[in-house]
Amino acid sequence: MPNEHLGLWTTLSTAWKDVVLAIGLSVFCGLSASLQKRRKDRIFSLVELTADVLMSGVAGFLFLMLCIDRDLSPWVTGAIVGIAGHAAPRLLFLLDQRLAKIISSKLDHSDDDHDQAQ
Repeated sequence: MPNEHLGLWTTLSTAWKDVVLAIGLSVFCGLSASLQKRRKDRIFSLVELTADVLMSGVAGFLFLMLCIDRDLSPWVTGAIVGIAGHAAPRLLFLLDQRLAKIISSKLDHSDDDHDQAQ
């Protein structure tokens, strides 16, 4: 009787190993992308590298959860998590630039409207 839930613990420990492996894959892909984008004319930034690696890990975890929810195979899940980890820092940077441009154009238009009203 005391060991009837042993199967649940085995399943949970296996799932945690898979999650750690997937996040590790994502972080590794993010690290490789970050080191790949580094140019000789730029100074190495540990803060930028850390941010890229953390973004990669979070993106990999989120895509892992999506893949688990969609019941995808481990091979497809690994590919998606790796690609998400590799692309996350660059995509978030591009999204940030685009949103900043949209917000600044909205603020410029509101300033023009305010100037015309006076």
